[in-house]
Amino acid sequence: MKIVVVGGYGVFGSRLAELLLRDGHSVWVAGRSLEKAQELTNVIGGHPLEVDVRATPDKVLQPRPDVVIDATGPFKGNQDSAYHLPRLCLAAAVDYLDLSDNADFTSGISILDEAARKQGRRLLSGASSVPGLSSIVAAELCRGYDEILLIDIAILPGNRAPRGAAVIASIVGQMGTLSPVWRGGVWRKQRIWTDAKRVSLDQGLTRTGYLIEVPDIRLFPKFFQARSVVFRAGMELGLLNMALRSLGWVRRTWPFDVSPQCVRLMQWCANCLLRFGSDRGGMSVTVVGARELLSVSVIGD
Repeated sequence: MKIVVVGGYGVFGSRLAELLLRDGHSVWVAGRSLEKAQELTNVIGGHPLEVDVRATPDKVLQPRPDVVIDATGPFKGNQDSAYHLPRLCLAAAVDYLDLSDNADFTSGISILDEAARKQGRRLLSGASSVPGLSSIVAAELCRGYDEILLIDIAILPGNRAPRGAAVIASIVGQMGTLSPVWRGGVWRKQRIWTDAKRVSLDQGLTRTGYLIEVPDIRLFPKFFQARSVVFRAGMELGLLNMALRSLGWVRRTWPFDVSPQCVRLMQWCANCLLRFGSDRGGMSVTVVGARELLSVSVIGD
């Protein structure tokens, strides 16, 4: 297949491009910097493609791809304009998927579902750890349950895990805000990076997780008919968790936009701490039924 990976030289895009090439696909590494795309393709193979999806999105279609994968981020909002790239792919009869972890964006792409079905095209949002992997695990655990009381998920990466600017922007942009949460069959509002809980993973790994907004919170209540859905995330270093809580307090008192310059500064600060902690992290998915509790932990090194 011919596949264009937008943001293909980023943290997740580059790994994805490498795996697709390994599987025998023709891959175009696309992004605003032709130089960075060329540097990566010189190492892993594939073709560089200069594309600014906000200014010249049509260039994504130059290679006549079968699939376009958007790995840029941060994905924002569910306004009609947010879905320009998937609409463009739909009009050109090209399949589309993205790595969005934004609740509004991923849940909102359903506005294109009818059009995609009529054309027989695939438009998939959230093909990442959440809600892609988390939903697969939850679906397996929920199998056979007549009543699901709780789906409780936590993702807890190691401090040395790769983190791109888009991931940092997504997390930092939520600090100080309120998120809708589904508890006891009722939608409520709760402050991001609160509701701390110690989460035990396999192999003696225990971390603290905090409430954060992801697509799972919006999608799982209806899909799984669960009474409550909880999602937490947490950093390995307590210092970073404390910094995020402090940032949340500042943004509540003094609301400000998280600019690209702010994200770069925070990324630099986080990278200064890379020598501490480990590269061990994991995801925990727990499903509580009326008569039984099932839990799965996935550890990554």
